Amino acid sequence: MRSRVRPPRASHPIDRVQDVRTSAGTAVRVYVPASDDSERLLVVYLHGGGWVSGDLDMHDPTCRSLAIGADAVVVNVDYRLAPEHPYPAPLDDAAEAVEWAVAHAESWGADPSRTVVAGTSAGANLAAAVAVRRAEAVAEPALLGQVLIYPVLDAAMHTASYREKAEGYFVTADHLRFFWDAYVQSDVDRAHPHISPGLAPGVSQLPPAVVVSAEHDPLRDEADAFAERMRSVGRLLAHSQVPGQIHGFLTAFADSPASTSTLQLVIDSLVRMRTLPTDGALVTDDPRGQ
Repeated sequence: MRSRVRPPRASHPIDRVQDVRTSAGTAVRVYVPASDDSERLLVVYLHGGGWVSGDLDMHDPTCRSLAIGADAVVVNVDYRLAPEHPYPAPLDDAAEAVEWAVAHAESWGADPSRTVVAGTSAGANLAAAVAVRRAEAVAEPALLGQVLIYPVLDAAMHTASYREKAEGYFVTADHLRFFWDAYVQSDVDRAHPHISPGLAPGVSQLPPAVVVSAEHDPLRDEADAFAERMRSVGRLLAHSQVPGQIHGFLTAFADSPASTSTLQLVIDSLVRMRTLPTDGALVTDDPRGQ
């Protein structure tokens, strides 16, 4: 499915778009805004597609929208795909792309201490898993945030939404089982937080999160549950369960009010991230997260 998200009007358009490769050879596309700001966010973006499909063009308009709307440098990552390259190859590519982007951030006018991982669906799984890996390793610089749009976070597939939305809402429970089997082909424990990052212990060590779910998505409940875990430790920046929508709505129905408002929520959240402390302080505005 091709993205049709249209970049918003902005005073600082894209200055340049570069197709390059990381040190490990992963293809990436870098979007650099035209402003002179030297402290822009660095957003490493991971596309969806069930770990089995997708490329740099799939979310090119989305990445342009984020770069323009948030005045951020965006790095769109073309990670290896299953089933030819199962776990951990896509995750390794994502993690290496983040390291490579951080090392090059200043050359694009971005602040490496303000690095955010973002993604949709399976790409959001990789973004969340990279956040877990970096937190475990106490990697420097620490990630400033994570943006997870209808993420895949729990391989168990036992939530109520998996049962309630199993059929009839575009992405089915059977589709998701296929994607999981293509991605994780070994006997590794699928509950491991590098595979099911929604189950990660110690979420207080994770970067602040923006979580978007869709009402009619089998993945809804695991996304909402992760958002509540992050809220409980003061690490939730924003959470939206979008009513009436299915998995993939952001790009499938790009001109709809729901897609437009969700894209703006993400952009506004990225803008707010620029003001966050980099020392891990609590960020939630919700008193339940204090």
